[in-house]
This record gives sequence, structure tokens and C-alpha cells, in this order.
Amino acid sequence: MKLLEIDLILFDLDGVLIDSSEDITNSVNLTLKEFGFTGLPKEEIVSFLGHGPKDLIDKAFGNQSNMLKVNALKFYKNNYYNNCTNKTRLYDDVEIFLKKFKNKKMAVVTNKLENPSKRILNFLDVVNYFNLIVGPDSIAKLKPDSEGILKVLNELSVDPKKTIMIGDSNVDIIAGKSAGVHTCGIKNRFGNQEDLLSENPDYLIDSLEDLVKKIK
Repeated sequence: MKLLEIDLILFDLDGVLIDSSEDITNSVNLTLKEFGFTGLPKEEIVSFLGHGPKDLIDKAFGNQSNMLKVNALKFYKNNYYNNCTNKTRLYDDVEIFLKKFKNKKMAVVTNKLENPSKRILNFLDVVNYFNLIVGPDSIAKLKPDSEGILKVLNELSVDPKKTIMIGDSNVDIIAGKSAGVHTCGIKNRFGNQEDLLSENPDYLIDSLEDLVKKIK
């Protein structure tokens, strides 16, 4: 099998590098209760993930007023930032993968806000592996738009053909293909499996360990 010549590895964050489901669920449910609503099951909240915090709160609060959602989002962001490291952990396959490719350029392109993203990665002692962490704070359009990936390619001066985007949802694959990079879907994390498969990622893996064998 011909190995991929890769200079830059891009990662989604939630559901790829970290299992943040407990802390996100707790903060969403605390926000719902703060505004007089009943909490939701973890599985339902996880199904809302992938499109950033505004979309998460919009879905959690359903058909409530926009003003209520604006206030709820503000409460959620503050609460989540303060509690984002309580139970969040690296997936078991992550640190070995990062150590294996520590001499390559690596970056995170996420729809999660940058401050909690950096706080989590610093807390988990892996932040120094990444040249850049790009979230919605520093771009105009979230994934599935390719803006975040293109920003990293430009700032790190890397050829898209020597770049791979690893994600667990369809938005990661769409963004990667639009940017002209190799795409890799990781199964059985947060993202909807049918949606992920429907985008036909170039590679499909069960664990980051599977990708080690494919990269030069």
C-alpha cells in the first residue's frame, strides 16, 4: 500500500481528540434548568453537536424566543468555560498518535470556541503539539465551510495535497474536500454515522491507530 505523504494533520476537536460529552451535557442541562426547562438526555445533546455553541443552544431550547436563546447562550458559554475540564478526557488513541507524528505540523479546526478549546488541550497537556487552534472566534464561517482549513493552510504554508483532515462528522469531510485536502472519517464518536458515510471520506477508520499505518 502506498503511504500518504503528509506534512500537516488537521483535527476536529470534540469527538476526535476529546470526549467532552459529560461536561457539555452538564452545562447544557444546567442552562436549561436556569431558564426553567427540563434537562435533556446525554444522547440527545450529543446529537446536537458539530455546528458550534449557538446551534447547540438553539436546538436544546427548540422553539423558544430568540431573546431567551441569546441569554441562554451567554449563560452556557460562561458556565461551560468554567467547567469544561471537569470530566473531559483524551480518547485512548490520541496521545500515542500525537507523539508518533510530533515532527509534523498539526492543527485543530473546530466549531468549538477557541478559549475552552485551548483551556481543555492545555489541561490535558497536549496543547503544545498544535501549531494552530482555529475556532469560530477567528473566522467568519464555521465548518462545513472550508474557511478554517484554508486559514491554517495559508498561515502554515502547506500544500493541500500534503494535508489530511480528520473528523467524526459530515461537516469535517465537506470542509476538507472543499479545501482540497485528504479527508478521514473516524467512526463511533459523536458524529452521525450515516451523515459521515454519505460524504465518502477518502479514508474511514475506527481509531487513530488505523491511520498511523497510512501516513508516511
